[in-house]
Amino acid sequence: MPLTKPALVHADPGRPVTAQAWNAIVDAIGTLYDAVNALGGNALTIEVTASASARPDARVVAVPAAGGRAIAAIAPFAGQARHQVAGLVDGNWLLKVSAAGCDDASVPITLPGTSEVTVALTVSQAVVPDLFGLTVTQALAALATAQLGVDFIVDTAGDAVPKLNPPEPQKNAVVLVQQPAAGGYAAKNASQVRLIVSAQLETAVVAVPDLTGMSLAQASAALQAAGLDLGTTTISS
Repeated sequence: MPLTKPALVHADPGRPVTAQAWNAIVDAIGTLYDAVNALGGNALTIEVTASASARPDARVVAVPAAGGRAIAAIAPFAGQARHQVAGLVDGNWLLKVSAAGCDDASVPITLPGTSEVTVALTVSQAVVPDLFGLTVTQALAALATAQLGVDFIVDTAGDAVPKLNPPEPQKNAVVLVQQPAAGGYAAKNASQVRLIVSAQLETAVVAVPDLTGMSLAQASAALQAAGLDLGTTTISS
């Protein structure tokens, strides 16, 4: 709260302090105490875990139960796992904690009396595996193991690849891009993962027949029978 400076009057030696002056001093001291208390002198340490593992990436915010300014926690420094909140006044607070892949949590606390809190978050989403370089068949198997569903698969030529029973040529297409990225989170058993895979060659490869000893007409006919066209020819005697 803002401080209002009272009128300060110096007392003369031998002159008594009047009741009005004394009350002004008492009121000013009381206002000073209130202002200092409003700054908040309590500090809180919060450890956030999920599946028994520390989650330093979590976001922690302290919200006063009676309403007022929320205070965000300072994230842990490198190599540490605990969040810090300072400047908390006495009273009831609500710690709101969130982290990727987890359900949000709200923990009521009362100050003074609490200095350390551990919040265990519930993991509600699955971690997306690294699919880069896997074939479509391998990627689908890895996603099934992680309890993740596929939204769509498309190749680099823009053609859709069936996510259920892809045809034989596309089973061996290689994953080039995935969304979400490896290590990200997606809802379990929901179709949220998207894949871009390599396109298959459309040009068929055939064996060139042996044309030795054939006439030009015979060679042309043999090539056409194999699905090939006769190119430039050179006749020499």
